[in-house]
Amino acid sequence: MSTIVFAQTAPTVTWISNHTTLEIGKNYTFSASYDAGNDGAGTNYTVGKPGGGNILQYSIQLKNAAGSSSWKAGVNDATATGTNSGTSTKAWTIPATIGNPAVAFPTSAQLAPGEYYVLRVGFQNSNLQWSSGAVEQNITIVAPSGDAWSWDASPMSFNSATSLAVPIKYTSDTDIAVDGIKFIFWTETRGTVNDVNLFSDVWHGAVTNSTVLPAGTNVSAILNVNVPAALINSSTGSMYLSSELGPVFDPNAGDAGNNYVNHASTPAPTYIYMFRIADGTDPNFTPVKPNTTDFTVTTSLGLKKSNLSEINVFPNPTSDYVTLPNIDGVKTISIVNSLGQIIKSIPAQKTIDLSGLKKGVYLLKTDNGQSAKIIKK
Repeated sequence: MSTIVFAQTAPTVTWISNHTTLEIGKNYTFSASYDAGNDGAGTNYTVGKPGGGNILQYSIQLKNAAGSSSWKAGVNDATATGTNSGTSTKAWTIPATIGNPAVAFPTSAQLAPGEYYVLRVGFQNSNLQWSSGAVEQNITIVAPSGDAWSWDASPMSFNSATSLAVPIKYTSDTDIAVDGIKFIFWTETRGTVNDVNLFSDVWHGAVTNSTVLPAGTNVSAILNVNVPAALINSSTGSMYLSSELGPVFDPNAGDAGNNYVNHASTPAPTYIYMFRIADGTDPNFTPVKPNTTDFTVTTSLGLKKSNLSEINVFPNPTSDYVTLPNIDGVKTISIVNSLGQIIKSIPAQKTIDLSGLKKGVYLLKTDNGQSAKIIKK
């Protein structure tokens, strides 16, 4: 007696497209050839297990130094289901968020040491075998290159007013439409009293850009944003000073143990203003990076009393020099900081070097009563 053994063939996949860097929000076409195998006796297996499921899928998985992996995002090619072999081609836009609840898709640069992403293609055949072969390849996930908003990391300072001139820097491959950037005003409570951590924040309103911002790389711009009514001091008709913030803006806050503290009787040491920035079209106010910056509001530097139309300054904002085309009758020019302190006085000249100043808002004042607000970036 003899036994005849027929050799089975296992399912395999082989990459055709080779993407090593994937940009969040960008669409890619992925391709792989596949073979579901056979029983060695003339019967072909097909993609997909009996009853459905485990069809051909492209996925991004996170791996660590130990080799374990976790699924992060994926897309199915249902057209391969029920077939024995062929070529799979699938278009997929890399999602901006993953998980439930959704969180921003971490880029490779944001991963912990030893972690990395792989792009995997796989399926289970009708014989319940998983595909083998060139199943995965290492990839790098990068942030979107189309839109990247940023601003100076140092806190900003503004004069008390009903609108604020906010300096931003952005990169965009298309014009940013009106209402494309959303600024959210907050006050925040910070500090520790009697070993109790006092913290909370209060939303005061959101505003968006009112003009189109042109496409470009590292473009500096000034956005004039109106101050929410809740932050206008009725006695002065202008924005509350940072020094005027207090319990009225944050009457209760939760400490680390979620016990609520009445700030009227237990004032927090620090009350601050904060901007948070989001995509203007996002109803969920998902923050973009960097998502917050503190700022202070100080006393007016007498701008209402000055004739701003009589002195022109450009470029504004500036990183080094400013030019004053008309200084007729001016003998000296003073540079005043946001606290109203004169930090330098110089003889009248059309070009002034500001490169040695820290970033912030300053006032140029002339000895004949003219002035202009400038932003040093």
